[in-house]
Amino acid sequence: MSNTARKRRDAALTFGAGVLLGLGLSVLMAWHLGATVLLQPLPALPAMGFPAALGLTLLGMNLLACAQHRQRWCLKLALVVLALGVTLLSVYLLAGESPSPALKPWLLRPNVSVCLILAGLGIALQHGVRRRHPASSWLMALCAILIVGIAGAAAVTELAGLGAGPPFTHWTRMAPHATAAFFLVGALLLMMAAEKPGPAPRHADRPAAWRPWAAGLGVALLAAVLAIAMEATERQQGQRVLEAEIHLLSIEIQSALRNQFQLLNALARRMALNGGQTDMSWRADARQLTANRRYRRIVWLSPRLEPLAWVPLEPTPSPLPASDPARLDAARQARDSGKISHSRIIPVGDNHPGFHVYIPVRQDGELLGLLGATVDLSHSLSEALVHQTRRGYAVSLRTDEQTLYRSSPHLSPPRQQELIVHHALPGLGWQLRIWPLPETLPLLRTALPETLFALGLLLAVLLGLAIRARDQQMISSLQVRALNTELEDRVRQRTRALSREIVKRKRIAERMAHMAKHDRLTKLPNRALFQEHLEHALQRVRREHHQLAVLFLDLDHFKEINDRHGHHVGDELLKAFATCVQAQLREVDILARQSGDEFIVLADELHGTADAEGIARKIVGALTQPLSAGTHRFSVACSIGIATYPDGGTDGPALIRNADAAMYQAKAAGRGRYAVYSASLHEHTEERLRIKAALLAGLQTGLRRREFQIHYQPRVRLEDGALVGAEALLRWHHPEQGLIGPEHFLAVAEEDGLICTLGAEVLRLLEQDLGHWSRRALKLPRVSVNGAPRQLQGPELVQQFTHLLHKLPRYRGLLELELDERVFAEDRPAWRETLWALHRLGVRIVIDGFGSGSAHFSCFRNLPIAAIKIDRSLIARITEDRNEARIAETVLDLARNFSLGTVAEGVETAGQREALLRAGCVQAQGWLFGHPVSAEEFLGLWRAQAA
Repeated sequence: MSNTARKRRDAALTFGAGVLLGLGLSVLMAWHLGATVLLQPLPALPAMGFPAALGLTLLGMNLLACAQHRQRWCLKLALVVLALGVTLLSVYLLAGESPSPALKPWLLRPNVSVCLILAGLGIALQHGVRRRHPASSWLMALCAILIVGIAGAAAVTELAGLGAGPPFTHWTRMAPHATAAFFLVGALLLMMAAEKPGPAPRHADRPAAWRPWAAGLGVALLAAVLAIAMEATERQQGQRVLEAEIHLLSIEIQSALRNQFQLLNALARRMALNGGQTDMSWRADARQLTANRRYRRIVWLSPRLEPLAWVPLEPTPSPLPASDPARLDAARQARDSGKISHSRIIPVGDNHPGFHVYIPVRQDGELLGLLGATVDLSHSLSEALVHQTRRGYAVSLRTDEQTLYRSSPHLSPPRQQELIVHHALPGLGWQLRIWPLPETLPLLRTALPETLFALGLLLAVLLGLAIRARDQQMISSLQVRALNTELEDRVRQRTRALSREIVKRKRIAERMAHMAKHDRLTKLPNRALFQEHLEHALQRVRREHHQLAVLFLDLDHFKEINDRHGHHVGDELLKAFATCVQAQLREVDILARQSGDEFIVLADELHGTADAEGIARKIVGALTQPLSAGTHRFSVACSIGIATYPDGGTDGPALIRNADAAMYQAKAAGRGRYAVYSASLHEHTEERLRIKAALLAGLQTGLRRREFQIHYQPRVRLEDGALVGAEALLRWHHPEQGLIGPEHFLAVAEEDGLICTLGAEVLRLLEQDLGHWSRRALKLPRVSVNGAPRQLQGPELVQQFTHLLHKLPRYRGLLELELDERVFAEDRPAWRETLWALHRLGVRIVIDGFGSGSAHFSCFRNLPIAAIKIDRSLIARITEDRNEARIAETVLDLARNFSLGTVAEGVETAGQREALLRAGCVQAQGWLFGHPVSAEEFLGLWRAQAA
């Protein structure tokens, strides 16, 4: 069930609970106050009993507990309602037809008891519905349908007027408010039965803010309806009381008038017996009638309406009918009709209300005359109306034109017209009005409706506040639960995250520990882990007195493969080499990577040097088969040096150092073989290392002392031998050994990282010489310098050329950088960016030693190549070997197709010059054209040619 549907269901339950609570509590209050108005809103319908009101109140509390999701209270109250219904039904069945007076207040119609039983059972089953019991929904729906059916039967019975007989009275009739209440209960039970089973509301479900308003509004509306019903009932009862009073008053007035007319009729009968004689006895009787002031005047008229006698005898007012049209009309009507006739109400005497009445007197069918009288109504009405006033009511008697009598002249009728009753006296045309006096009004109009409405509003406010307080408590509880849940979720998440972080860090630590002691490329132990294994093995060897050996392996010509095919191919070759070597070792042997292309093997549990040599032979023999590196296959070899314990060393560092020395001896012997360390080898190695260290120290000292200088080898045009430029060659002017060529120190400098420093020194010296030439020559020669791959790694080379060309802008486009062909075998982004930056500065890029077999033709497409310098190996046999000549011609054709300049190096004979000239070579350099000379000598050659 969704949150929206649950909130709607809770709102409906809250509203229904408010209606039932308002109705039940109002009726219970009415029973307590003794107000029967609430118990029977309409006179024609049966009243609601005290037990029914108690049951509806409990049902309201039950539905409110359901709306508040108070399952325990909901189940308890449902059982209470069920017990109440069973008890009331049992009381009814046991009481029989004549119940005792003590049981009468608790007697309830059986249909209401059955409804209470079904309602309690249905709400109790709602607990099972929420627990997803399938049968509970069907039983709950059945209870709801039965309740609606019983309430519908009661409504049909009341509307159709059925059920008046004894068999139907108790089983079909029900108070209208109880019928409506049970309709509401049945509808709510059907709604709860139709609810789809679902999980309990989450802690985040907040109660709707309008639930207190809905409950309070329901109670307030019910209180207003009940107050209006009570007001209508009181009004009807007051009308009935006033109608009864005015009916009694009209009877009294008519009785008083009849008594008054009886005396006049008696006098008329005596006149008929006397033959119409107005003697003394007639006068005496007339005076007796007028003595009590009920008759103002008695008159005897002839058939022609002439006054013959009257009492009293005062002439005013006139006794003649002709003096008053009303009297004349009444007299004529009595004479003509032969019946008693009277005039309209007129003021008589002291402005008292009265009228004229005429009685025809006949004897033997002959009209003797008319007996007339002026009647004063004030005394007759006073006796009847004053008595009514004493009973607490005010009375007025009036005609259409005037008010004849008012019992309380100072008291006006109330504005509430519903408390005034009009009554027409039959035959007189009078209107009789009666209304209660102020002291009698509270008896007819109580303050109970207003009190009920005020209490209903108070109950609505209290119920709304109670629900709001409960909602606030629920919200606080939900907030606490949500906070606890959130905290638990956070703790759980942080715990899981912390666990993952711990596992992750543990794995990272294990991986870092593995990486710290293993080679990342080959996954072999590295130098540190190998030394640990070596130390443990040495301790074991010293205890067990057997031998071990350290084999130092170096992959031959690996640098050339790496430079030509790239580092990724070189890495694949190293992994293939490690796999191949590992396959030749025993389980007790340990293979580790020392550095670069150097590997080291710990061979333990040996019986002598022969066992170590056998392992080395197996490795060298296995490498006779090509190794696969990606898409490439290489035939490689390795040089192996062997140092055994204890002859080759007694500790780990000594064994490794001596195995390394033996490996260099194997390389010197021709590569692809092994050598065992000996004392003489140790002395040779020490000497070689001493020479290398001295050379490096001398290079560093020479750089500090500025012992280097540049010699320039001339470059000529082959067609006419004209000097066009020179190649700058570095020379070391050693203070003891004299002038040393670059072939003696460049390899060591490049191996130990001094090549960049030497390159910077070359450009510094070149800047000095070019500056001197630019000041002394009009035309400047083209000059090329040699570069190393290490110089292309960083921005320093570009910065140095930028500085040089900034100082000597005339040389822009005249400087060339010669790079070995192997540099262009690998397309490195950093190198490519450096070459393009130099090209933008105006420095020409030249491939040095082209034709040795290392270049890739893609360099002509991706790099700014300006010229190629043909390798001296192709020039040396160009006149002796036709194939070499064809290769040279092919290289020159390739250069022309790519619009590249060509320079042949190492030209030493005239035959080589002629062959190159025929092949189409443009420029050349070599001993045939001149040896490298100093800057001053080259300047002299340049100026001599210009002259």
